[in-house]
Amino acid sequence: MDDRCVQCGKFYPSVLGLFVRSVPFCKHCLQKAYEEIHVSEYKGYPLYYLHTYNEENMGQLISLKGNGEKWYKDLLIHPKIRQALHKRFKDHTFVYMPSHREDDEERGFKHLPVLFENITRNEVYPLYKKVRYKQSKYTKQDRVHVRERLGVDEELKNTLRNKKVVLVDDVMSSGATLEAARELLELVDVELLVCLYNEEKRGVEL
Repeated sequence: MDDRCVQCGKFYPSVLGLFVRSVPFCKHCLQKAYEEIHVSEYKGYPLYYLHTYNEENMGQLISLKGNGEKWYKDLLIHPKIRQALHKRFKDHTFVYMPSHREDDEERGFKHLPVLFENITRNEVYPLYKKVRYKQSKYTKQDRVHVRERLGVDEELKNTLRNKKVVLVDDVMSSGATLEAARELLELVDVELLVCLYNEEKRGVEL
């Protein structure tokens, strides 16, 4: 029988439909989503990002974190790139930028561990949002106060000592959240990993 690609909507042949596919996308959409890992730096720290922000990949991210369509993780992080990231970071400890508890309850899962699954063997969750907010809604002047809206579990924070830590987020624009997390966790040696890098807003003054 024929089935539709979740992304482009076009039919493509499959004997058993989605049950025999690792992802519900046609080869064209998967090939289009493939992009080499970009390596840069932020304030002297290594920065790895997977895509330059655009409306298409932001729409995919919204489908994942807003609509619970988890399969979009394989367009945002291509399976081959996921393997490369696993090889690079499998022994590192991932610290995800926090989402609010109510947001997690509404979607039924934490979106960042789903998006970056099977990359690391170690995950720690020392950060939390004190209030429910979306960083994208704040002006560049307000973003300097992001640290005040984040809390840290001191016991979990202490488990990060002497570990290779990677701060992980879905979108990076000004870098305010990642920098606030680094300061709260008192990390000197750290690497950064983000899915979407918003170059247009990269110049926002902190």
